[in-house]
Amino acid sequence: MYQILLVVTLSLLCLANSVLLQSVCTPVDVSELDLHYVGKVNGTSLYTNLGNAGMSFQDAIDFCHYFGFTPVIIESEDVDVMLNDFLNRVSVNSTYNTRPFWLSLSDNETEGSFAWSHNNTPLQGYINWAENSPVTDPDNGPRINCVSVQQFVGGLKCVWINLPCDSTCWRPLCSRQ
Repeated sequence: MYQILLVVTLSLLCLANSVLLQSVCTPVDVSELDLHYVGKVNGTSLYTNLGNAGMSFQDAIDFCHYFGFTPVIIESEDVDVMLNDFLNRVSVNSTYNTRPFWLSLSDNETEGSFAWSHNNTPLQGYINWAENSPVTDPDNGPRINCVSVQQFVGGLKCVWINLPCDSTCWRPLCSRQ
């Protein structure tokens, strides 16, 4: 029990340090990137870019729209489990990294009130915050308003982390019915 707690605590501390040390993401030209199939859950197909170029929260939203897709909304644990399986599969291929995904979820409008950015629907029902992950901006700390979904060490599903929108370079996550 204590070993698991130590691993989780150290993982979150490393994540926090890497977030604070990152610089602003380099803007990407989404028309130069490829779309890759991730999987299908509850009748919805999910897609991402597997390149090593991460992107800001807004670039990830733009990437989805460029290809005529919708940024993903996670309404059930099934999606988090499928994403974890996908990241496990691509991690064995040295061509790809296991860079986490941006959700279209943020609290940019009102601190602590999360909404899906592309349709402004408030977050309700299923949530999956990482344990001890700050949901609101820390006092005198960085603005952490955009949510990513990433693997949890030893977990069977991905978890959600609230991060700075411009200084964290993750993958887009798009959907199509």
